[in-house]
Amino acid sequence: MSIDHIYQPQSLDQAIDTLSSLTPLFDAPSQSDQLTDNCLRHGFSSGQRTIDRTWFHRDQLTHTVSACSGLVTSIGTVIDLWAGPLSTELIQHVLDSQPARVLFFTPGHVTSDSPEFTPIAQLARAQQWHVIGRHHYDCPLDDRLKLSTTIQLENLTGPDDRRLFTIIRDMMKHSSDPEDRDLVDQLGLEGATRYVIDFLTQEDPWHAIHLAFTPTGQLAGLVSWTTTSLREGILNQVCTLSHVRGRGYATEMVSRAVTELLQDGATSLIADTDISNAAMVRALATNGFNPSENRIDLVPTPAVSQ
Repeated sequence: MSIDHIYQPQSLDQAIDTLSSLTPLFDAPSQSDQLTDNCLRHGFSSGQRTIDRTWFHRDQLTHTVSACSGLVTSIGTVIDLWAGPLSTELIQHVLDSQPARVLFFTPGHVTSDSPEFTPIAQLARAQQWHVIGRHHYDCPLDDRLKLSTTIQLENLTGPDDRRLFTIIRDMMKHSSDPEDRDLVDQLGLEGATRYVIDFLTQEDPWHAIHLAFTPTGQLAGLVSWTTTSLREGILNQVCTLSHVRGRGYATEMVSRAVTELLQDGATSLIADTDISNAAMVRALATNGFNPSENRIDLVPTPAVSQ
């Protein structure tokens, strides 16, 4: 089909009316919520979504419409909303536009290796994009478990706090994440560490990052959380230093983060972790988090200058 069949809305009303008339590409709870009229109007009116980050594809044979829309974030455009039938032409167009991320939320039985996702994964890998499967969690407040903790938390002194460098360097050294490995290959361990710190402190305010210490005062890792304007409590990151892993500190960091989020007024709790990260999956489960759906990330191979 011709690229002419891909078009963008001419107005906010056209964007909202078309998107809200469609069903999700994958039947995942968050996608159904995002396609409601109220949620779409909030997203577009707040500027989080824009019509220049929204695309439609009309199939000239079936006259069906497929659609996608992205968010404006600190790291660039993140395409996170997909509706209508699968359109490989639309997905190819989005990949060619080079967004920072492309996200697909799927029900629990659909993973990056599932037949339903194969056409998308093939397109992404053909262009050297990583395909990373994650669990997405929405934890009901009633299901939250209250755990006793022994760790102590301390705020960073600033984005250049040397202890942050120590933790991220250790994470990068032992990471099996393909994006992390690419960065280390391109920039070396020290350069990759600095790159990730810049990314973290750009994506979230540095004061959202908290250092964790063992009862004896030994640095154990970090935990980061934020609360959105919609009072969603977001668990951004948990990182345990390699030499203290296996002692339950990740579980304790999750528990402390949840406590702080609730005190900040969060009315829902959200987290994500790689499906392959068994320790984090276990830490979340121990705190009452159960996967509500999967999230499959398409991540471009980092193109960074040394």
